[in-house]
Amino acid sequence: MPLSRQLRYEKECRQKWKENAAKKQEKIRQYVEKTRTLKKSRDRWRTKAQKSQQQVRFLEQKVYHLELELFHLKQQLASSTTTSSSEDTTPPSDPDDLDEHSPSPFHHRYSLSTISISVKQVILAGHSYQGASTSISIFSSPSSPHSTTIKSWVERLGLYELQRPKEKRDDWIFIADLTLELGQEKAFVIYGIPYQYWSTHVLSQRRALTYTDGQILALEVTTEATGEWIESILHSLSFQIGTPLQIISDHGSNLKKGIQLFQSYHPRLYYTYDVTHAMANLLEKQLFSDDLFPQFLSDCHHCLLQVQQTEFAFASPPPQRSQCRFFNLDPLLHWARTMLSIPLTLLFQLLPHYPTEHISRRFFEKFSWLFPYQKHIQLWSTLLHMTRSIETIVKTQGLNSSSLFLFHKSLSSLDIPPCLFPFKHQLFNYFYTQLSSHPPYPLLATSDILESLFGRYKYFSKRCPLKELRSLLLTIPLSTVNLTPQFIKDALMTVSNADLSQWVNHTFGQSMLSKRKSLFSF
Repeated sequence: MPLSRQLRYEKECRQKWKENAAKKQEKIRQYVEKTRTLKKSRDRWRTKAQKSQQQVRFLEQKVYHLELELFHLKQQLASSTTTSSSEDTTPPSDPDDLDEHSPSPFHHRYSLSTISISVKQVILAGHSYQGASTSISIFSSPSSPHSTTIKSWVERLGLYELQRPKEKRDDWIFIADLTLELGQEKAFVIYGIPYQYWSTHVLSQRRALTYTDGQILALEVTTEATGEWIESILHSLSFQIGTPLQIISDHGSNLKKGIQLFQSYHPRLYYTYDVTHAMANLLEKQLFSDDLFPQFLSDCHHCLLQVQQTEFAFASPPPQRSQCRFFNLDPLLHWARTMLSIPLTLLFQLLPHYPTEHISRRFFEKFSWLFPYQKHIQLWSTLLHMTRSIETIVKTQGLNSSSLFLFHKSLSSLDIPPCLFPFKHQLFNYFYTQLSSHPPYPLLATSDILESLFGRYKYFSKRCPLKELRSLLLTIPLSTVNLTPQFIKDALMTVSNADLSQWVNHTFGQSMLSKRKSLFSF
């Protein structure tokens, strides 16, 4: 090819390349401009959609309240129509008294009344989820909520109560303790009650705390409940709701260390040893100082096995608890004292179909082992009476400077043998220790309310296939709530099933039952 022709060809190629490049640049500019326009449009529509969603929520709430108001107006109109012949006027119905025709919460199928009854059957009556579902189907309608639906309601309400903001004040009383189940996890729970409320509504009436007097301020789960970890939880909680006036707990090593570390930053904080645990520990040390009392417990258990299938089954000793047995020695010692003093004539009346000789012989055959313990049972009963006197004084009148005088007065009418003088000094030492840095006003000194909440939780958890710490822990905060329809509605509107699942996965991870199924699925 001639050189001139080759140059002309390359010049034409370059010109075409320039034209193609210019066209591509123009397309790119068009795409960029279109993308910018679409992004602005998308942002504008997103803003409109968000505003519309907020408006929809507002209108839904407004519609719900209007429906609720219309419902009560219809009730009031119906009641006034039925009583129009009389001069009496019917007062307006309580908004908490809803029947099966009450409006349903948003995005819920069942009415607020059905949800309320279902949750109350579980929390207040202690029914299982399946039992609550079945009872509603019997007394209400066949379309009752499923047990898993009721479980979801209960746990969502419990999570709402746990995460609900608490009042910030400087007179909180913290009752702290740990509970555990199968596995390594431990739950650290803090039950709180304002001192002002306790002194005016509980102490003045000389009554025990009820679940709804206070509220659960913290519920944390961990595998290593060290003193430092407990201290960090107390610091975090105090930052949110204020430094407590008092903390009550047992003297578990990790709890005691954590509270004392926290107390070092707040010297004005009062740390009180729970009187129930203190008395139980003193009883345990005193009764197990020799082998006689353990042998007595063993003989009682053996007697129970021998008598429970005989004609004397009604007189068998009460079963012993595997844990916290020193909290419940009263029934066992009362049984022993009764069996030692019961007249045979009463047994003759209770067993009229048996000859008197047979009853006498069988009675001594089954219960004669008690006679060698007669003197010791009296001493043990005296020990128990002394500790129960302290508990009664402290639990009804609070821990104050007059508690020591009242206890001394209660012992004046009791014939205490010299062998129990060291134990009496230990009881007085409890007062001296707790009152050494005591304020001039009475303080709460028992954690029975938290132990009772743990007992209720374990009543629920024993139905589980594996007794592990799981979402059933949310029944603890829910047990402290007055289950009004307004509370239930607010909770269900705030906490969704997705929120509940996220909290459970973050707090517990994969369940033990799920791991077990995966393990044995091969």
